[in-house]
Amino acid sequence: LSERTEIELHIVAKIEAPPLSFHRISVMINDKEVRTLDMFVPKSGVANNDMIARFILSPTTAVRIHHYYDSVWSDMNVSSSNLRVGFRSGLPNIYDVPFQ
Repeated sequence: LSERTEIELHIVAKIEAPPLSFHRISVMINDKEVRTLDMFVPKSGVANNDMIARFILSPTTAVRIHHYYDSVWSDMNVSSSNLRVGFRSGLPNIYDVPFQ
């Protein structure tokens, strides 16, 4: 249909950051945060996680993904993120998802 599209979003995240730091991966739809993936970096300095989100969107919807470095005690430091994002559309089995 031209007025909506079924979307499945699969995000695989790898965060390299100081040990014991907190991070957040956010999915934004039209600049509104709709899903988050909270991550804690262990002593190894590398955290991995993934998230699947399903939506029904209009064709003009803006989808953004943000990485937030939330905290690491009182230290100031840097982090890096590697996100792999997969989109699938036109899925007939999406029946209980929000229309954004």
